[in-house]
Amino acid sequence: DITAKTITSGDILVGVLTALDDTVTLTAAGAINDDAADTTLDINVGAGIIDLNAGSGIGNTADLELTGSTISADSTSDKIDLNSFATATTGAVTVTSLSTDSANISFDQTGAEELTVNSATITTGAGAISITNDKTTTIDLATTTDGDISVSADSGDLTLTSLTAGGAGNISGTTTTSGDIFVGVLTAAASKVTLTSVGAINDDAADTTTDIAVSTGTITLVAASGIGNSQALELAGQRDRKSTRLNSSHV
Repeated sequence: DITAKTITSGDILVGVLTALDDTVTLTAAGAINDDAADTTLDINVGAGIIDLNAGSGIGNTADLELTGSTISADSTSDKIDLNSFATATTGAVTVTSLSTDSANISFDQTGAEELTVNSATITTGAGAISITNDKTTTIDLATTTDGDISVSADSGDLTLTSLTAGGAGNISGTTTTSGDIFVGVLTAAASKVTLTSVGAINDDAADTTTDIAVSTGTITLVAASGIGNSQALELAGQRDRKSTRLNSSHV
């Protein structure tokens, strides 16, 4: 394992850390950043665990490139900006936690491996969440106090289990190349929920729970091969439903 820490004050600047099949744990009183603005793999842990904890940002001045099968990144304040390079060694990647206060979270993954995000949270203040992946993606929980939530999956399904965009925040979910969108509970009370799928858009379960809720905003659904065609969607709000196959839509 590799463990590094600053106490009372001080940032951690990362070059290349390697702990194959083991754990890298970084805890900074200040921020954690790349030691150079480059695309070199800064923390290469193979199929291991990456645990990042900071007081004032993670990748906020120079984004970090990570390779690991389990990742967490939590900051007391300031931006989180991470690039995940998944491989056949890491396999499917699980992000157990992404959190900060009054700032944005950005997590981008490549490598054609599945991604599951257990929790992504802006605890207070304004801040947006952006997550992208080039394979099947599942977001268990994402919450903002006042900011957008944007999630996209290329060449794979997208499951949005529980997303809440507070304040004037919008929610958007997109699949490209291939992939359906499966909806749990999406809430953007005063704003917009927009889902765009190259496949279908369906409820993730056979239930009567409201899947998409807006009070004064709008819901826009665009799909190539059906909306609610295998599991009906329950909506609460203004609707703008669109599909290339409206006769297979059940909303």
